[in-house]
Amino acid sequence: TQGMIGHWGGDVLYPLYSTLRELGRPTIDRVIILHIKHRHLIPWVRHTMAVALDLELDNLPPITLMRTAEPVGIGPGPGTPLFGLDDEKWYVFEHGLHVHDTFSGGKRGFKRAADHNAWRDEMYRRAGVGPGWSEGNQITFHLSPPRPLSNGRRVVNEGALLELLAKYGPVQTVQFRSDTSFEEQVQTMANSSIFVAVHTSVLTNAVLLRPGAAVFEITPCMLQWGQLEEFMKTLTSAAGDIHHFAWRCMDNKYTHHHDPADTRKFAHWTKEECMGSECVEAAIRVDVELNLEEFERLLDARVPQILAGQSAQSLDVKWEDMPDLYTAKQLEENAEPSEADEEPEIVGARAAPSTPPKTK
Repeated sequence: TQGMIGHWGGDVLYPLYSTLRELGRPTIDRVIILHIKHRHLIPWVRHTMAVALDLELDNLPPITLMRTAEPVGIGPGPGTPLFGLDDEKWYVFEHGLHVHDTFSGGKRGFKRAADHNAWRDEMYRRAGVGPGWSEGNQITFHLSPPRPLSNGRRVVNEGALLELLAKYGPVQTVQFRSDTSFEEQVQTMANSSIFVAVHTSVLTNAVLLRPGAAVFEITPCMLQWGQLEEFMKTLTSAAGDIHHFAWRCMDNKYTHHHDPADTRKFAHWTKEECMGSECVEAAIRVDVELNLEEFERLLDARVPQILAGQSAQSLDVKWEDMPDLYTAKQLEENAEPSEADEEPEIVGARAAPSTPPKTK
């Protein structure tokens, strides 16, 4: 399903696109992918690969994938036998381009803002999205497919969330599946002024939001390993024209593990302790109960400014400071005047100002 290749897009496909543009679009004769299988080559993957290689869909070069009997997952990667190649022979490539992912010294996402803009423009062109496609206020909430169709993360109280979102504009719900067409996915993103989703691979599509649009992300607890938690904001920040804010789960009481055994084992762990593969895998297999009061404060803090046309760069907040936008304690501290701000005692009448005070 698409969830299997989400991080592959952000870790490999976008950097590959930047690198090929930098090299002047060399001819690619063969593509070798060590981490996905034939069943993952859904239309969305083939379309985005064609854009990355600057080819039309029908002109994609041969794609060599790993050969494995594993029924699920994206597979073990390097060392796995490859389809169509003899395990007993050596194969020599005259030239090769290897894109480093973030764990081998690479960088997530596009290298330059111009690359992000070029990618978005080309995806729009291929999906039939023309200039002025949509300029209205449209809030889109992505629903993860229900189990057993998917093991994706869901918002436990999504009904109440939809009621809350309706206060800020018209709301539509979408559900991207492996059979959702390329055109529908791109057009949905282009048509959204505000896109709301829990942290899943669907947010790699957020790079397709139009300039001035915004992501409001719901992140589960315990995703600090490998900077997984801020992965999606890294992708949307490349162009500098997409807003990205997040409600960050900081308390395990909001976590609903899919497997009760994970709850018993990891519910009391701290984020500093959750750095091993077993805990990180458990942190991914969860649903999230959203703190609606905090999320409403987050929306109130940014939606009016976004709709007023303020730039993404002027409203940007560092990932570690994101809770300052919605945490009640922090808001109270920000509201308390310091001694320097306190009004001094005035003796006698105050002269009227020569010019009217400015109002905000």
